Amino acid sequence: MNPTPRADTSGQARQRWKLSGALLLLGAAVWFLHATFKSDIPTPNVKPFASLGGLAADETVALMGTHGSIAIVSEIPDPKSPASDAMVRSIGVVAVEVQAFKETLRRRGRYTILSELKLVRPADAINTAWPSDSFRKLLQSVPNHATLVAFCSLPSQLTPAERALLQSRTGRLIIVGGVVPEVKPLVDGRVAHLAISARVPTPQQESNEVETPQAWVRRVYAVLKP
Repeated sequence: MNPTPRADTSGQARQRWKLSGALLLLGAAVWFLHATFKSDIPTPNVKPFASLGGLAADETVALMGTHGSIAIVSEIPDPKSPASDAMVRSIGVVAVEVQAFKETLRRRGRYTILSELKLVRPADAINTAWPSDSFRKLLQSVPNHATLVAFCSLPSQLTPAERALLQSRTGRLIIVGGVVPEVKPLVDGRVAHLAISARVPTPQQESNEVETPQAWVRRVYAVLKP
């Protein structure tokens, strides 16, 4: 019997650390954005994130046409464990993105929002937490024809069964979030049909003038298509 080959776990670990570092840097950039856009009221300006949700809706319309069925996945803090202020802010701005996405779709066409799955993120998680086999169960619960829009990261390692389910669906998969190095292989492999993900490193602003929310989104995020 031939010995079972061993995976290069050290290389995978280094890659995960690189992506984790990129996400932390992105979080720092978001906090800097809050400081840049803040007004006399000591609350973050969410207009840039609403613009991101609007951009996601515009690209969804371009992909789907002016009607269709959509299921949305996003995150909530774990109610059983205290979340950090940074996590609460992060999940809060994603909620703004989702709301702007839905409002833009309502203006642009006739869409049915079938369901909104709320994933619980544990307080110590730095990325989307998918309990064992939950992603496969989600795919099986969403009608085959519906477009799945994930305002979060997919599982770090898709199983062959999950990939097969994704590729057999007639509905599309759209990812709003994550970082380009992490998400682009899913788009290139036609597992996802569209993604709007953060560029790493974040491109520098070309001038010292305050950016419009739309300009910030276009600088910080990339629209990925097969």
